[in-house]
Amino acid sequence: QGKPIQVQQLSDGQIIFYAKDIPANGFALYKWVNSNGRVDRNPEKSIELKINENTGAISGVYFNHTQWVNPGKWGGLLQALYVKGLGPLAVKMSSFEKMEWIENGPLYRKSKITAALEGTQKIEYWVEEFVGLPQLKITAVIDKLPVREKESLHLAFPFQLQEPVLRIGIDSTYFTPEAGQLAGANKDFYCAQRWIDVSDSNRGVTIVSPQVSLYESENLIDERKLLNGYKEWKSVGRSSANVFAYVMNNYWHTNYKADQEGITKFEFMLHFHEAFNLLDAVHFGYENTEPLFVSWIK
Repeated sequence: QGKPIQVQQLSDGQIIFYAKDIPANGFALYKWVNSNGRVDRNPEKSIELKINENTGAISGVYFNHTQWVNPGKWGGLLQALYVKGLGPLAVKMSSFEKMEWIENGPLYRKSKITAALEGTQKIEYWVEEFVGLPQLKITAVIDKLPVREKESLHLAFPFQLQEPVLRIGIDSTYFTPEAGQLAGANKDFYCAQRWIDVSDSNRGVTIVSPQVSLYESENLIDERKLLNGYKEWKSVGRSSANVFAYVMNNYWHTNYKADQEGITKFEFMLHFHEAFNLLDAVHFGYENTEPLFVSWIK
């Protein structure tokens, strides 16, 4: 429509801008010109963050005058939880080492937090903010040590919500820990196709990760053999404001090496919204697992 929009140059020289309201199966065309005209800037209403000085996780997300995170027992968003052994009796958290800004502009900000964590060489938390949008991208980059004793690694998402419902997306609908599964289905953890959402009656958060499909609700999995020498699987599932991405374990029994050495990246897009809307959740899931294709036309 010929309206100038704001751009930002990144530290690597790339130019970014916000492309909004792209139609399904359609496109939008932006033209690069030299302009001294008025630019429509993004509104100042943005997300404010607080970092846990002990662990490096996100202990506060403030948006619309509301705190969305309940750091409590689990430290904050993306808090890495290392479990040594079969049961989550002594959960280890990361230890903050340093924080640095990668980008800090009018549209987009990115920070990197480096921390120590048992079972790893190190862990990095990347936090990406989009000024004026109710969204965050948070990433855990884990440099895993080759550990063959039983262990697991989880990433925490503890939210400040009242009477929450956890919805696990599948196709164009969802199921919950309480309803929608076949009899005898797994209730220790759940498999999401594109998205999960945890909401109360007024507000909530939709989470999308291209790399993660397994999530736990309320508590971490317990693999101890406490039932006559066998593991007891949960028979009842419950929604919770505490959700965990179940990213690594070697609880299987196999004849090849049971370690997960090396660098692995887990990305999460978070959308903070009002009352849950299924269409919005499905849309958010698709746009972050099948992103826009950008091409340059001379």
